[in-house]
Amino acid sequence: MRNTPSITTTTLGIAIGSALAANFLTGCGNAGHASGSRTSPKPTVHVLIDRSHSTDAARSRQLGAAKAIHLKLASSADIHLWAYDSTAVEVVAAGSALTSKQLVVALGGEISPKSAAVRTITRPGAALTAICDKTKSGEAVQVILITDGDIDDAADRPVLKTAAENLISAAPGSRISVIGIDPNNRKVWEDTLTPAAADATTLATWAEANNAINRATKS
Repeated sequence: MRNTPSITTTTLGIAIGSALAANFLTGCGNAGHASGSRTSPKPTVHVLIDRSHSTDAARSRQLGAAKAIHLKLASSADIHLWAYDSTAVEVVAAGSALTSKQLVVALGGEISPKSAAVRTITRPGAALTAICDKTKSGEAVQVILITDGDIDDAADRPVLKTAAENLISAAPGSRISVIGIDPNNRKVWEDTLTPAAADATTLATWAEANNAINRATKS
């Protein structure tokens, strides 16, 4: 694992369990998926916001991070915005067409602590698998998870590991960033994700978020 002064890099819906992990070894981005039929002239960026109860207190920070990413990439990337907990929901496809105000409105109903859709179980592996299911074979993508890093289902860890491995190996240039991770959760992610992909992944607490966002949005 390689450290920088402010960022620790490491390796880094919608079925859960080891059976899915084994099945996923066939690779990320089956060309048969519907999304694979569209070729975008811009790089693809998926921003996933953890809406589980453990992140309620960080909701304004999460929105701020999503807005900052959108502002930096709106003119240069095809941005997709997701909310996730036990499953992942694509809130906006091609979010780069939105203004910052529209972005907040679109996400608000899905990530609000008052939303009826919010669940208590967080499965980032299922969320990352959903991204792989929408990724065309050979397409380099960037995934930015805005989360405290809770993994509430032990069976989701191998799913997360396998999805991350497949996403990173699917195409050169693919990257995964985790922003807002609780320091207590960092080791779990370091142990779960593949050390071989350390250069393609970033873990950042909220104190490290600005640098992580700058790195993730650097052209």
